Amino acid sequence: GFMANNLFPLRIGEVLRAWYLGRETGTSPAAIFATVILERVIDTITFALLAAGLFLVMGSRDAPPTEAMWLGIPALLIAAVLPLGFMVALRLVPEPLLGLTRRVTGLLLPGHVEEWIDRQLRRFAEGLGSIRGGTHLVWIALHSITIWFVLSALPFVVAIVAMRIDLGSPTRTLEAGYATLVAVGLAVSLPSAPGFFGV
Repeated sequence: GFMANNLFPLRIGEVLRAWYLGRETGTSPAAIFATVILERVIDTITFALLAAGLFLVMGSRDAPPTEAMWLGIPALLIAAVLPLGFMVALRLVPEPLLGLTRRVTGLLLPGHVEEWIDRQLRRFAEGLGSIRGGTHLVWIALHSITIWFVLSALPFVVAIVAMRIDLGSPTRTLEAGYATLVAVGLAVSLPSAPGFFGV
């Protein structure tokens, strides 16, 4: 997936890794793609919370957060929570949601497209079936928090220290590491040219 993201545009590696794993294991790519989407949604929520916390801490001391931050962070959270809500509903009550989706697509799309979407959503729901209750989601969330709050921030903090950039205190150095992580995370998460050039 990472190789494809570095060779092709629009982060197509996310789709290709689901297709490749499906081909190699005989599993439905749509079912595997459901787990990829869930991973990205949880990452987005964790990242938005990290960004919000950083802006609130730094803004309370240095400068008040701008209007763009007050609008952008809630919008990012909503954009992440809505798909998560859809996936939770698809996991807990698949048939009513699939029925509603089929009625809506039946009004807007030709029959063969409606059937294809219904088939893909059913496979997508199968992929979400791999999540076994709240405990499993908690472990996924803890994994995401560890990646973002520790493993991803650590290289930036180490780089600041290694380059002997004196920010006055360990707290400010940690904040600078998180601020750099947020900037890089935003740039990398956007669809981009191959190798993430352009953003």
